[in-house]
This record gives sequence, C-alpha cells and structure tokens, in this order.
Amino acid sequence: MSDPLSTLPGSVDPPDDAEPRRTAETTPTYLGGHLPLVDPSVLAALEADVDDPAIARRFARDYAELWEGRYARLAAAFEARDWDAALDVLFSLKVSSTMVGGLRLARIAEHMEQSLRNGEFSDGQALVAVVADYGNRTIQELRSTYIVNETQS
Repeated sequence: MSDPLSTLPGSVDPPDDAEPRRTAETTPTYLGGHLPLVDPSVLAALEADVDDPAIARRFARDYAELWEGRYARLAAAFEARDWDAALDVLFSLKVSSTMVGGLRLARIAEHMEQSLRNGEFSDGQALVAVVADYGNRTIQELRSTYIVNETQS
C-alpha cells in the first residue's frame, strides 16, 4: 500500500543527519512547513466524492469540533510515554487531516508516526507543540473559509 501523503507536492524524506528546528515558523520542508494549512482542492474533491457539499461541510465541522480532544489525547500520550496511544492518535490525525485538506497537520502527524515506529519517541515528543500550533491554525482556517456558513445541527 502506498503512502497517501508521499504524493503531496514537495514531499521529501529528511536527511539521516537532519536535526529539525522545533518551531512552526521554521519547520523544515519534510515536516510540512511548505504545505498549506488547508487545501481547498481536497475539500472540493471530498464534496464531489460524497456528492453532497453539506456532508463534506459536516465532516469538516466535526473534525474541527474534535480537535481539542484529539490534541489532548496526543499530548497526554506523549507525556505518559504511551507508544500505543500516541500511534493511535497520530494515525487518526493523519488520516482525518488528509481527508479535510489539512495537509500541513497531516504531514507532521505522518512524520511523528514514522518516528515512533522507528523507536524515536523523543523526536515526536519534541514536535507536540508544533502539532498544537498547526492544529489550531488549521481549525481557524477551516472555520473562517469553509465551515463559516455551516449551521450547527
């Protein structure tokens, strides 16, 4: 099975000896710093796939509403050094972010997931604050540009 994020523009693997900077403003390319927070073409494709813009908007709204809990679980998993819980949250974050067009957040979740699978827990732990920044900014952008007209049901 191929990696769905490997086809994103600018996707590159980090050099083996790379030591990434740990702020969102200076995030290296391989951590998604070059990707958009939200790609509207992904949202348009989602609308076409489900054949109903209201369903796509509801998915995006639900994604936004789940963000704080998802992030809290991620931060708690890293705090507790719970490898399984961290992987579970990262996989969910990667997939759902990809589906809603949150490419930058999906990329960093993918990197953190791979780091954990390689036994590099501290690398992922060092990126939790960047995930918070990307996540908060992704949700803000979704709310202001895509789900702004969605009424709560």
